[in-house]
Amino acid sequence: MENKIKHLIALTHLKGIGFRRSRKILTKYGSAQKFISLWRSNSNEITPAIKNIFTAAELKKSLDFANIQLEYAKQKNVKIIPHFSDEYPYRLKRHDDSPLVLYTKGNMNLNCQRTIGVVGTRKMTYYGKISLERIIPGFARVNATIISGLAYGVDTYAHKESIAHNIPTIGVMGTGINQIYPATNRNLAEKMQNSGGVITEFGVKTKPDSFNFPLRNRIIAALSDALIVIESKLKGGAMITADLAFNYNKDVFAIPGKINDTYSAGTNALIKTNKAQLIESSEDVINAMNWDTPLQKTIQPKLFNQLDTNEKRILESFNKNEPFHLESILEKLQLSNSETAAILLNLQLKGIIKSLPGNQYLII
Repeated sequence: MENKIKHLIALTHLKGIGFRRSRKILTKYGSAQKFISLWRSNSNEITPAIKNIFTAAELKKSLDFANIQLEYAKQKNVKIIPHFSDEYPYRLKRHDDSPLVLYTKGNMNLNCQRTIGVVGTRKMTYYGKISLERIIPGFARVNATIISGLAYGVDTYAHKESIAHNIPTIGVMGTGINQIYPATNRNLAEKMQNSGGVITEFGVKTKPDSFNFPLRNRIIAALSDALIVIESKLKGGAMITADLAFNYNKDVFAIPGKINDTYSAGTNALIKTNKAQLIESSEDVINAMNWDTPLQKTIQPKLFNQLDTNEKRILESFNKNEPFHLESILEKLQLSNSETAAILLNLQLKGIIKSLPGNQYLII
């Protein structure tokens, strides 16, 4: 397994490969290890277009980089989660630009039932502070996990409020796992690891370069069932994350503000253009996500026996007291989107499941 992960890390570090090309390589050759082995042997199975992307020296450098990651992980209790692992977050895996490898530290469930992304300006105002204090605590009762970016301002305060109310919280980093940025959040990151932690796609020694943070934002958006924008200018990282979440068909929410307030211009614009729902409290989000719907714990045996194999697999695979996401169904069944949609429609017509916002379903 370690060798398999090593070659996967090396593949991610090779210049010219990229997210989508790496997936084509894995689909065609089965694993990074096999691909690299064939490349080294100058096999005819490797097309000339791929052969010439990198050199032997560049491959060695990438493998050395992978060895550094593995050694650091062993020494510092860092978990490396490859794309093929069951622990890899299903919400992220469905996207073509998802990282092949994640580095995590802490005590977190990346496939928990409910996730809420919270983003906003680094120059948080008092209004942003009281908005977070009003909203975050209410998510404790629905067992949600708060996801943010560990940056200054809204991110930092969202993590702190989560800890204060015993809500698991995960910080998505734009640096290597060994470099907490900003450095003033090192103690915060330590506290988060008791129930949550930090996660990144970047290897150790990766600095907080500006181009890493838009990449970080796509992970926040993908991991979130719902995304809340607290305060933002018309342009900035929070607005990028909101656009990503909107395009990922996530439920986006925003706190309204004064029409002449710079740091409410972004949230007001999201609401005005129907990219985000206006909220004033956690209850608004909980109601919109239908997270308060009462559930029945059992299904009548007679009805269960009338279901086909795939319908039974859905009902056996998910907690009957919690909503489950379309992406997790696709992962379980390994069927096409159209086949899965037909099964879900049949279950809805039989009155067994209910469709919820955000591509989620509920066994009723």
